[in-house]
Amino acid sequence: MEDGRAGINPLQTGDGIFIMARALSARQAKAFTTSFQPLSTVPSSFMALCNMDMDFEEALDEVIAREGERIADDVTYRERSLLRGERRRPWWGTGTRGGPSVLRGILGGEGVSLRERLALAERVVGALGVPDPLGEKEERRGRRRKFSAEKLTAAILAKGNLSFVDLAAELREVGYDATVDGSRASPSKSTLFKAFTVLPREYLEDEEALRALDEMTAELYSGFGEDEDMEVFAGDNSAIPCDNMIVRDVKGRGGGAVLVRDTSGFYALVRLPTNTIRLITEHRNLILRSVQVIPRGSTLLLDAEYDVEMNYWLAHERGIEVMINPRGRPRWFVGTFLRFDRRVYGRRKLIERTFGNITKRRTISYFRSFYSRIKGIMLAGILHNMIAYCRSVKWTGLFLRPG
Repeated sequence: MEDGRAGINPLQTGDGIFIMARALSARQAKAFTTSFQPLSTVPSSFMALCNMDMDFEEALDEVIAREGERIADDVTYRERSLLRGERRRPWWGTGTRGGPSVLRGILGGEGVSLRERLALAERVVGALGVPDPLGEKEERRGRRRKFSAEKLTAAILAKGNLSFVDLAAELREVGYDATVDGSRASPSKSTLFKAFTVLPREYLEDEEALRALDEMTAELYSGFGEDEDMEVFAGDNSAIPCDNMIVRDVKGRGGGAVLVRDTSGFYALVRLPTNTIRLITEHRNLILRSVQVIPRGSTLLLDAEYDVEMNYWLAHERGIEVMINPRGRPRWFVGTFLRFDRRVYGRRKLIERTFGNITKRRTISYFRSFYSRIKGIMLAGILHNMIAYCRSVKWTGLFLRPG
């Protein structure tokens, strides 16, 4: 099967054709053949066995009929959308799950055990090193360090949405040896909390753990197609609920003081092809941090909240192709009207997968200080990237090169 990506022909380049290590069902084979959009997470050309319940001619006729129905439905969908107001128009055929249906259901559930997360966290710590503040407190007091700074850092990175009590209990259950002398002792909840407190925010943010896991995941797909296909990012603001309540003044009829659940807002920058988080920071509508952490020549998709002239200048200076949904008429910038491609911009909706995954895992912030809350959200993002990496390892492992 070939997806028609320009400039990629393994038969001519000698790169070889991938072979899928498992047979496709009839439904999965039809999903591949009726999905003609470029897919950066699928090899440009591969061979796979298909368990078909019909002969080749019948299967070909059904594929042609399905594609004709899809085109007709797409035209009807767009015509109806144009009759609606701008605010009531749906997304242009882009769902939040993304990709053809064949990408879903093959790998099973998303569960990643604590042992797998710890092993992956130790790899990250081994590549990045240990943050300086961790363990310095004991050294200044002249005490002999009991727990390894590398092991404590890995345990914090693997925490995810667990409380410190549950994390300590699960570490004891799996027999995680975090000691320096190999006495096979696991850290207590207080030791883990102290390690979390002194762990620098920058170590969790884009400069270290989050970025490392994102790049590790993207590297798995490096042999499938052009690297430019992977450099598509989207940014948006969101919030997670907290466990405390606050008083809000509500205006209007029946208004007054109302007790509501507090929320903690944050901004996330997501690599769309791999569904991995590149950056988590405070809630904001300027993209200075975003354009600093993505490669030059990347594409950045943003909604109308970011339609300010400063964002266009920041992207222009960094060589980033930014596409922002304009408020009203197209914006005039650098002597021309900015091009807005709704088909390309429609992919921005895929960032909702990330927020949906985080919400599905019942992420709740139990921290009181803002600094701890944003670090807790970063740990939830690291868990998300770990799950995405483990699933990508399974997915890319299905495609083998002959010989």
